[in-house]
Amino acid sequence: MTDRAAVPVPDRETIGTSEIEVAGSAAPDMPPGPADPSPARRTVERRKRVAGRRQDTADSAGQLADRPVAERALRIAFGAFLVLVLFGPYMTYTSQGNGFEQVIRQIGYTLIALASIIAVRGWDAPARLLVIPPPLMLAIAWCALSIVWAIDPASSGRRFILLFIAAWTAFIVIRQIGYRTTITMIQGALILLLAANYIAVLVNPLGSIHQVMLDGDASLLGNWYGLMGHKNMAGIVCALTIMFCGFDRGKLPRAVQIVVILAAAFFMWKSNSKTSLGVCIIALGVASTAVYYRFRYRSLAIGAMIAIAVGLFALQNILFPMLEQALNTPITFTGRTAIWDAVWAFYLDHPVLGAGYGSFWQIGPASPIFRYGKGWVQLVSEAHNGYLDLLAAVGPIGLALIIAGAFVAPVLRILAWRQTRRDSSALLLSLVIFFIGHNFTESSLFDRDTIGQVFLMITIALAMVVNPRVQAAQAGSDDLFDWANRDANAEPETMPATASKRVRRRRS
Repeated sequence: MTDRAAVPVPDRETIGTSEIEVAGSAAPDMPPGPADPSPARRTVERRKRVAGRRQDTADSAGQLADRPVAERALRIAFGAFLVLVLFGPYMTYTSQGNGFEQVIRQIGYTLIALASIIAVRGWDAPARLLVIPPPLMLAIAWCALSIVWAIDPASSGRRFILLFIAAWTAFIVIRQIGYRTTITMIQGALILLLAANYIAVLVNPLGSIHQVMLDGDASLLGNWYGLMGHKNMAGIVCALTIMFCGFDRGKLPRAVQIVVILAAAFFMWKSNSKTSLGVCIIALGVASTAVYYRFRYRSLAIGAMIAIAVGLFALQNILFPMLEQALNTPITFTGRTAIWDAVWAFYLDHPVLGAGYGSFWQIGPASPIFRYGKGWVQLVSEAHNGYLDLLAAVGPIGLALIIAGAFVAPVLRILAWRQTRRDSSALLLSLVIFFIGHNFTESSLFDRDTIGQVFLMITIALAMVVNPRVQAAQAGSDDLFDWANRDANAEPETMPATASKRVRRRRS
């Protein structure tokens, strides 16, 4: 019988590295063999176990899970991304149509996208770059296909590239930096922008408050917009600030939270952005139901509230006839129904494929609005209805794919979460509901890099990184496809990977 004292006891740090190392430990007088890793190798493996990462092998998605990513570089890239998105309206409204701002935006987004690829080492693991969810990717693919039959393929192609780069950048960065870091950075950016808007109104009121009519709309006079170029842009930014700071405030102090919400609400009121104000109230009400009420049919009740709210908003002309005159008068509500009539007439003549993505508005003399619109309607640049705009651009098939990928799939995912994720579900649900309602009277859905479109992509990306099984939102540096490729028999996330291996070894 072998003397038990003569058998060396494996070091505590080497337990769990592999069964071969534990069972085949060499005697002290034996030279180190292949089974005895160097101290540096043990240190690397120890860090992998602590982080709960997989071994240095390609997983089922074909990506190298242990390859490090430059999280600091990704955070810097996301900060630059937010600046470019939030100041996009200012660049657009101050460019005077010279096209320079478009070049700046395209170069900026391209550089940020390239920096993101470098930060995640996309050449080592190309599967890391496939981060857009399949339902949403189908909608994007249809928009790309529509370039083939677009009225102006060149304009359509440029606008699609901007749409794709902005959406993809949001998904690739958020997947790596994680939920909490993303929320914190967005809160900081929105608070700074709110402060800058107030300073602009106080210091330069002539350049921050509407002084002249646009598109024949006299109701703009006296409305605040700060640095956002237009009161509707100021309204949507204020609504986003209220939702991001109102739910899941994270490390934001309570006093700061209250002040920011009140300041954003007041600025939105002074902007007179009716759509943002009304839809924000609806979104907050539905999201509050998700937070404060716990009952068996919670998901069904929230879904019913969403359906009722959307139905009321869509049928407002029928349910509230007194609004008909306001809707048809250019000086009070931009004459939306006159615009809708022109766009609808074009769709009736092109009921299957539409004009092609981004090939209806602002493409020069070939723009269909010059043939179907009359008078001041020919001067506008959108239908003030995102669904009608997309119907005319990509047809009913494209609109259905976009609604399914951008709204239906995220809502179903959020409603399936457990109560441990109440704050996250309330925030993301309020954002999705806001964008659903906002596109009934404004056009932001799948509109390149507009604030509404980009923040909708950010919302979907956040919904993909939240793990509803744990109490706290997880940080980044996980596998990009961990949510899709997780083994059904894996250990619960509340138990560290090293501890679970030791438990299984002791039982054996």
